[in-house]
Amino acid sequence: MRDSRECIHETITFMT
Repeated sequence: MRDSRECIHETITFMT
């Protein structure tokens, strides 16, 4: 599994 930070970072990038 990936790190939570990586998942969050991807989500932020997707939303931005």
